[in-house]
Amino acid sequence: MPGSTKNKKTPAAVSLRKIKGLKIKLRKREILRHLKYSPGSGEITPETESLMQEEIQRAYELIYPCVIYLTVPRNSEIFEKVKNEILRGSEKTEKISSGSVAVTLMASTAGIKIEKEIDKLKEKELARALILDAAGSEAAEQSVNFVSKLISEQAGEDECYTGMRISPGYGGWDVRVTEKILTMLDTSKIGIEYTSSGIMCPRKSVAAIQPWFKQ
Repeated sequence: MPGSTKNKKTPAAVSLRKIKGLKIKLRKREILRHLKYSPGSGEITPETESLMQEEIQRAYELIYPCVIYLTVPRNSEIFEKVKNEILRGSEKTEKISSGSVAVTLMASTAGIKIEKEIDKLKEKELARALILDAAGSEAAEQSVNFVSKLISEQAGEDECYTGMRISPGYGGWDVRVTEKILTMLDTSKIGIEYTSSGIMCPRKSVAAIQPWFKQ
């Protein structure tokens, strides 16, 4: 805690971990948000509600959530590489570079199966495709949320706390940094690649960093 007189621990050593087939819960309100629905948009019709429930349940059969993450403390050699190649280009990442005691790089994906189904449905059943698309986005987000929770607990054990998670493309941070994060994590281990057109494949994937600070 701020002002504590306890001896401060060193953040966790460099560690890479991956989890495949993560069990997650898809949140209906977040799926609606991805669909650009707001409470002021009016009531959802019974037909639409039924369609949503069907596709959300089907999404569970199609997703295969996977995560991979790497925690790098400042006192490691790898931190210098992270600092020079990843934590550059925006005011927020520069602050993380100078003030954090560690940083966790992370990536998640909902898997390729749901994307193939989305692409197939787009031709004839657009409404179903859009709901599945939103569910896929939610699956990738919930997976990376799971990582954030895990490292927050680890940070607490090391007398640290975690700051806000940030992804390339937000806050002025160059989206092309995504490739460097994926390369450092070797995300091919969970099936994520960075294409020549500058997007992640599967598309329902997330790459981010989360800083650690001393309490």
